[in-house]
Amino acid sequence: MSKNKTFPALEEAINEESYNYLSENYPALAKALEEEVKAGGKPEDIRRFIMAQTQREALALRLEQAAKHLKKQ
Repeated sequence: MSKNKTFPALEEAINEESYNYLSENYPALAKALEEEVKAGGKPEDIRRFIMAQTQREALALRLEQAAKHLKKQ
């Protein structure tokens, strides 16, 4: 069985890009996400919540990635 190679620098760059995109285009979502992450929200839980609320997979993924970025800050 082959092991999947990880690309941590690329992953963090994608997560940061998602956060920057939200900040520039959807500042209310970015601010709410910051609050939820500060309150202990986990990226995977945020993704599940967004999917349940909106059924918008791309938005849920972007918020999850941005949350991962915020967790590292």
